[in-house]
Amino acid sequence: RVWLGAAFEQNGQAAMRFLAAGAFFTGLSFIPSALIQAVGRPRQVGWLLIIEIPLFLVCLWWGVRVAGTAGAGAAWCVRALVDLLALMVLAAPYIPDGRGAIRGLALPALGTFAALGGAFAIQPLAFPVRVAILAALVVPFVMWAVSRGLTEERRALRAVFDRR
Repeated sequence: RVWLGAAFEQNGQAAMRFLAAGAFFTGLSFIPSALIQAVGRPRQVGWLLIIEIPLFLVCLWWGVRVAGTAGAGAAWCVRALVDLLALMVLAAPYIPDGRGAIRGLALPALGTFAALGGAFAIQPLAFPVRVAILAALVVPFVMWAVSRGLTEERRALRAVFDRR
């Protein structure tokens, strides 16, 4: 409010939520992007970004016209999610049983994201309660993914790199 005024304080909250979610998706997208580039296929990432540009611009134009600042944030969040999903699909062939790994992680991840999105969509909850919900949802998923969910994939990936 001090920096951009009272109007942005009221209207900027929704945009910041979308930008935060988009930043989360962008952070996750570095993993499949790095894998694709590490196996010598950086053109795939480049072509994906070139294809996304016009789609994002149309989405951005529409979002700003419909919802202003929040629409711009939503457009960027959607672009980041589409980018993450496309990169995961592009990276799957380079992971031993990549489709199986994505299928195995998809349901727990989608359930976690759905519960997390629902918890954060509830407005009256205080920030400490939201943080507690976040921890209650994300910590078990991360523990599962690291301990049990990714063990086979890690072992298979090491075997591939050991052969080279």
